[in-house]
Amino acid sequence: MNQPVTKNKMDSNEIKEKLGIDDDSSYRINPDSGNVERDTFLGWTDTDIRIDSETGNVQKDTFLGWSDTDTRIDSDTGNVQENGFFGWQDTDTRVNPDTGVIEEKGVFGWQDTDTRVNPDTGDLEEKGFFGWQKK
Repeated sequence: MNQPVTKNKMDSNEIKEKLGIDDDSSYRINPDSGNVERDTFLGWTDTDIRIDSETGNVQKDTFLGWSDTDTRIDSDTGNVQENGFFGWQDTDTRVNPDTGVIEEKGVFGWQDTDTRVNPDTGDLEEKGFFGWQKK
């Protein structure tokens, strides 16, 4: 089986964009449904983006139902991958499968960013002075 080819890094803002996160509201990935949800005054509400739990594909809700995009998160490695001419390619960015921290591949291995997807709640969090804080 062919190994994925490595592409450029995606920073945390690009990952947020792929997940439909475009403002400073609080978001989470629902651990049960995979839906990206936004915290509103009515509670958590679904956006039109989800991560398919079986394939890791980032999907968009369309008139005809859920449709795959060109992005997925590999469930084993957490690597963010994009589908290109030669198939799925790693982006040198991953969501750590154990901690949920978004990491970028550097010269000396994986380097943490200040953003994570809380593995227990699915909340998007940023590292602050007092630890991880819900965005």
